[in-house]
Amino acid sequence: MSTRNATVAVIGAGDFIGAAIAKKFAAEGFTVFAGRRNGDKLAPLIDEINSTGGKAIGKSLDARKEEEIAAFLSSADQHAPLEVCIFNVGANVNFLLHETTERVFRKVWEMACFGGFLTAREATRLMLPRGRGASHHRCRCRHGMGARAHQGSARGGRVGESSRRSIDEARVRRECVLATLRAASRCLDLRTRDSSLCGAVVSIMKKVEFHFDFGSPNAYLSHLVIPGIEQRTGATFEYVPVLLGGVFKLTN
Repeated sequence: MSTRNATVAVIGAGDFIGAAIAKKFAAEGFTVFAGRRNGDKLAPLIDEINSTGGKAIGKSLDARKEEEIAAFLSSADQHAPLEVCIFNVGANVNFLLHETTERVFRKVWEMACFGGFLTAREATRLMLPRGRGASHHRCRCRHGMGARAHQGSARGGRVGESSRRSIDEARVRRECVLATLRAASRCLDLRTRDSSLCGAVVSIMKKVEFHFDFGSPNAYLSHLVIPGIEQRTGATFEYVPVLLGGVFKLTN
């Protein structure tokens, strides 16, 4: 395994998607800094990565606390230049609107939105002087028929943050990971100042695999904008159906 003089920070390195992301980047030669609220639960992931020739460091981390986020990312950057920052903190609290208390709303917003803002800001401060880096933010809120106000606020706030982070003033690479680690691995070596969320990837990758679950509202909304991306960039999208529940089960 070739090694890179670079780190990736995974905030919200849970047992499923977060762990899979960490292992993928470790396999690509990055040193992985993995953080989650209960750092003791990271031991199996860290042991697995290190035993297979990769390098990973696990730390306890509360994404809602500014000083902890700053210290975590600074530690990663001091080890080797921080190239990629993944925000994967979940907000899987299953309450409908009329059941949602102020405490629940505030807690989920702090985890999935405020924590994302802190992470993006601190990562940008480290990446900006070098003029390179990538920040990927994903939300693990549950979907459902009911109006989950706390989860909606987290998603909405995160969309607003993403639009601001993509402004050229940051000069930080933005790449769109289209729901697949395969696409993420292909994007690792891209260097661009394209400020759009998807253009940076598809302008170079003329063929994009779009992995989607039929039951995912986000997949449907992404599908609606794909024709416009194809027209603007000349890229083609190959639709690949997946069963997200099956992916969770296989990675458990």
